[in-house]
Amino acid sequence: FKELDGPQLDGLVTLMKTRAEVKWDPKDIVGSRALEQDSGNGYQVSDLHNLTAMVERGKQRVWILEGNKVLDQFEFANVHGGIKFTPDGRYFFVPSRDGWVGRYDIGKQFFGKIRSSIFLRNIAMARDGKRLVVSTWLPPSLVVLDTETLNLVKTIPVKGKISGVYGLYTRDEVVLTYRDRPLVGFFNPNTLELKHHPITEPVEDFFLDPMEKFLVGSSRRGTFIRAWRLEDLEVVFENKVEGMPHLSSAAFWYDKGSFFFATSHIKAPVVSIWRMYDWKHEKSLKISGNGFFVRTHNGTPHLWIDTGTDQLLLVNKKTLKE
Repeated sequence: FKELDGPQLDGLVTLMKTRAEVKWDPKDIVGSRALEQDSGNGYQVSDLHNLTAMVERGKQRVWILEGNKVLDQFEFANVHGGIKFTPDGRYFFVPSRDGWVGRYDIGKQFFGKIRSSIFLRNIAMARDGKRLVVSTWLPPSLVVLDTETLNLVKTIPVKGKISGVYGLYTRDEVVLTYRDRPLVGFFNPNTLELKHHPITEPVEDFFLDPMEKFLVGSSRRGTFIRAWRLEDLEVVFENKVEGMPHLSSAAFWYDKGSFFFATSHIKAPVVSIWRMYDWKHEKSLKISGNGFFVRTHNGTPHLWIDTGTDQLLLVNKKTLKE
């Protein structure tokens, strides 16, 4: 800012260092709810399992595809935190950094949106699909929405910055951790009860294993990866790592009697591959840039690795070679 003089720069720095008072209460949430008019325009979906909701980076747009056929698209800005579908496949919900949560009705159109907060972390679906749990930073809270109406159910204030919130399929709970508090939270979206349990250090990023027996997390410092047993939060594994694993975007697969996962590292151009339940490091792959995502599914022999560039890296899941 070469056009600013000394006093102006001092004033700008003072403004940036001044903590703002953030207010966004339930009345504001309810007042923000905006529904689209039913246009009557719809389309047929032949195979719901072949449906993809794709976020177009930089274009503030979400595309609906079946295979490689475009069915629909709608505008939605600042998408962050992962799209979540209801179990019956009727709706999906899309979150934005600035607190908006939108609902799209499959085969129909964009239903509407509601602003949960000023700053949103991510969303989680209750296992019965009736409620959506939104984790927010400004103000710090859990916001529970009714998926059928997109109405506010409840706002639960919390202390600290929630790292993420993820739903369980085996029971009526979502799991959350905090970036700045050494706690694991268990929230029941039906009873709206939130319970906390202490752990050794704050967890910045985590995933729940496919059997929902363990929470695997990394710290903000990014020097360790740990696995906690969910039933009692005992540490069953820890290993020193570098570069902070981006565990919420890890990929899982099963091969020859074992589960594996692969994760990018936010602060390093590497993907590490681990054998689950034996908790063994299998291999680290150097990649061309700092990527965020690793993806796979049963129908492909490859890991599809985001390298942070305009190229994807494909790695054979059996040989772990490019």
